[in-house]
Amino acid sequence: MDGTLELYFSPLACSLASRIALYEAGANARFTEVDPRTKRTLAGDDYLSIYALGMVPLLRLENGSLLPEGAAILQYIANRYPDSGLAPRIVFEHEVELTGETRVVDHTRPLHADVEILPGG
Repeated sequence: MDGTLELYFSPLACSLASRIALYEAGANARFTEVDPRTKRTLAGDDYLSIYALGMVPLLRLENGSLLPEGAAILQYIANRYPDSGLAPRIVFEHEVELTGETRVVDHTRPLHADVEILPGG
């Protein structure tokens, strides 16, 4: 990678917050639009080959790794650009690196899959 972040987004989708945060932070970022129906970028690339779930937003980091999920992306941007004021700076005794693993939601299962209904309820 060339040190540029790349945000995969769709207009009017929840990826808008990530776009705004990158603009506000003054990040060196490239924005790649994804058609939500065809799952192709405007350049014609197959987005499913980039991210199998086909959901946006998705942030490609400077090192080439992929960070999914809007909440994790917003935390990453706020942490990566602390002078932007996007979030309060919290100093821990030991600095914690934020990764997508802390916020990834399993979109292959319904959120209520592990909920048991009590008899008579």
